[in-house]
Amino acid sequence: MDAALAAAICGGVMDAHSMGVGSGCVITINQRKTTQPIVLLEEKAPLAANSTMFVDRDNMSVAGGLAIGVSGELRTYEKAYKLFGGGVTWKELFEPTIQLCREGFRISESQCAVI
Repeated sequence: MDAALAAAICGGVMDAHSMGVGSGCVITINQRKTTQPIVLLEEKAPLAANSTMFVDRDNMSVAGGLAIGVSGELRTYEKAYKLFGGGVTWKELFEPTIQLCREGFRISESQCAVI
């Protein structure tokens, strides 16, 4: 789990236009001991959300300001770490990505196109 989380943290920087701390997150874990997968997710609707906010507003649930959820990516990482990680410290999960950010890296063509 630690390696998967560290990779996701790095991916959130290297591919920030597609993933990262500003987005939602779902982690599915299949364990050999059980037949039921464990699904961790943490994304919430904004506090002012209500049951009628999309009535007569075509596509507003998928595009535009109303389509935004409150990010839960780091909270989901934390849940996964507490349940299945711990081979390294929480801080150590972030250190390689912090170093990468300090040293700089080449961005991908797709990231360049959206910047």
